[in-house]
Amino acid sequence: MQPKRILHVTSVLNFGGIETLIMNIFRSIDREKLVFDFLVVREEKGVFESEILSLGGKIYKIPALKKSGYFSFKRALSNFFREHGEYDTVHCHLNAISSIVLKAAKENGIEKRIAHAHTAFPKYSFTEKLIKSYFKKSIKKHATDFLACSKEASDWLYGKDFELSTILKNGIDTKLFSFSHKKRDEIRQKLNLENKFVIINVGRFSKEKNHSLLIKIFKEVLCVKPDAVLICIGDGKLKEKIKKEIASSALNDKIIILNARLDVYDFLCASDVYVSTSTFEGFGNSAVEAQFNSLPCILSDGFSNEVDISKNCKFLSFKNSPKEWASVIINYSRESVLPLPKCSYENFDISAIATSLTDFYFKNN
Repeated sequence: MQPKRILHVTSVLNFGGIETLIMNIFRSIDREKLVFDFLVVREEKGVFESEILSLGGKIYKIPALKKSGYFSFKRALSNFFREHGEYDTVHCHLNAISSIVLKAAKENGIEKRIAHAHTAFPKYSFTEKLIKSYFKKSIKKHATDFLACSKEASDWLYGKDFELSTILKNGIDTKLFSFSHKKRDEIRQKLNLENKFVIINVGRFSKEKNHSLLIKIFKEVLCVKPDAVLICIGDGKLKEKIKKEIASSALNDKIIILNARLDVYDFLCASDVYVSTSTFEGFGNSAVEAQFNSLPCILSDGFSNEVDISKNCKFLSFKNSPKEWASVIINYSRESVLPLPKCSYENFDISAIATSLTDFYFKNN
C-alpha cells in the first residue's frame, strides 16, 4: 500500500521556524503511512531539499507572489493543481496569502484544504495591511480545516470570534535540546568562552527580529559585565547590515555571528541566558527550545505569553530602555530557573505532535 502524500505549501526550505517544524514532524512520522511533498513559492534552493528527497518527499517550485504578480501567481497555482490531481490534502503555511493557494486548490477539486497560522501581530504598511486583511477574511471561504501554533496566531489570522481552529504546538525533539555539561564545555572551549557571560539569540536576520535593539541592549550589558559575549545564530537579508552595525560599534570581538544550523542545541548549552527582541512572534519556537535547555529567557512583549512553558521567561516592553533590559538580563541565569513541568515535555514532544497531525490528516478520510 502506497503512503498518503500531503502537499505542504511554504516558502524557501531554509532554517525558518515554519520549515523547521515541518521537517521535525517529517522525520518523526511513519513514512510508510505518510509522506510530505512540498510546493515552494520561491525558486531559491533551500538547505532542507536534499533531506526531503532522501526521506521520500517531492519538491515543486513556482515564482514568488512579489516576483510574478498576483495574476501570474494565481495562474501558476491553478496550473499546478490541475496537473497534480494526485493530492487530496493541501496544508498551507503562508499565513494571509494562504487564501490564494487554498482558493486555487478548491477550484481544482482538492478535498482537504488546511490553513495554518504561524504568526501574530506583524506590522505592515497601510496599503499592505488592507490587502492582507482582505486575504485573511477570505481564508474561511476556501479552507476546510484551520490550524494555529497559538491562540494569538489563531486570533490574528482567523479572527478572535473564530472558534474552529485547532492549536498544534510547535513540537521539538525534547531529548535533543536537554542541557549537557559536556557540550557546554566543548563549545565554550572551542569559541574561547571560558569564564564568559554568554547571551544567545536564534532567529533570521529580518526586520521583525529587531537585532538593532538587541545590539543596543548588549552594549548596556557590557557596561556592567565586560566579560559578556553575544551569540547570534541565523541567516537573512539583513545579516550584512547587522554585521556593519556591529563593526561600527567596535563589537566584533564581543558578538559572534553564526550561520543557521541544525546543532543549535550545542550553543544553547554553552549559553547563560536567551534574549529575543522580536517585534512579533506567532509563538517563538526558539524560546521553547531554550527552555528545554534550562535557559532563562528574556523576551519582548511581541511574544505570546503562551511561550512561557517553564515560568522562566521574563517579558519586557519596547518602552523599557536598553539599560533596563540589560539590568534584567545580568540578574537572570541558569541557576535561577525552575524545573520544567512534566506536562511541557508531553505537550511539545515531537513524536506526540507527529502522531496528532497524522491522526488529523486521516480524520474523515
